[in-house]
Amino acid sequence: MGLSGLSRTAVNFTIHIGSAALIGSVLFDGFNEFTYLAIAVGAFFFFFDEWPHAWGRRNKRGLMAVTALVLLFTLIPTWISNYQVVQDLRKIDSEGFPDVVIFINGQEVPGTTVSTKYLSTGLEKSDYKGHSAEILPKGILEDSQYDIYEVNEGDVLSVTMDGSLSEDYTLELLYINDTGQKTEVLSENNNEFVLPGELDPQALLFRAAWKRHMVLFQVYVK
Repeated sequence: MGLSGLSRTAVNFTIHIGSAALIGSVLFDGFNEFTYLAIAVGAFFFFFDEWPHAWGRRNKRGLMAVTALVLLFTLIPTWISNYQVVQDLRKIDSEGFPDVVIFINGQEVPGTTVSTKYLSTGLEKSDYKGHSAEILPKGILEDSQYDIYEVNEGDVLSVTMDGSLSEDYTLELLYINDTGQKTEVLSENNNEFVLPGELDPQALLFRAAWKRHMVLFQVYVK
């Protein structure tokens, strides 16, 4: 209350907009459309709080310009994100998620079952949790309805991703060895992986992720 002029405006800007940016980024795990919304709301509070103290046409114009810039900074990324979401959904509706084919030493593994996930706000670290490779129980090993492929050290696993979302993704393989679960990034190696030493019978998990999409699929090996 004891401040005036530019110093008051600067402090008020920090209180309303700075705190909205800081708290929003913490609560919503970074800068996304929810954080931008919090900043936009803070900008309105800042504007109406400062307007009675902005004497003169020049100061009022400056206040309006600052508020408009903050709103543009927050709304434009949201508009761009919404446009991309609409385009993604149109592609999914017309073409579906990518077709996945797994190969072992160049031989196709048929009947790959794919699980998909889509989040319009974008994937976060928490969305990757709960997905892992699994050791196969004896019951599955003895059940003929399951296709279990024999593999050896040095065998090459490879994956092709065909479809409307087949570009700009990260493909990972999760498997279990004697030291625990391991994660290998296949997209950095032409979607190929050379199997290490003897593995326990398990369900290898492949995880392909885009900005707002995730595709999961498995192959049983022994």
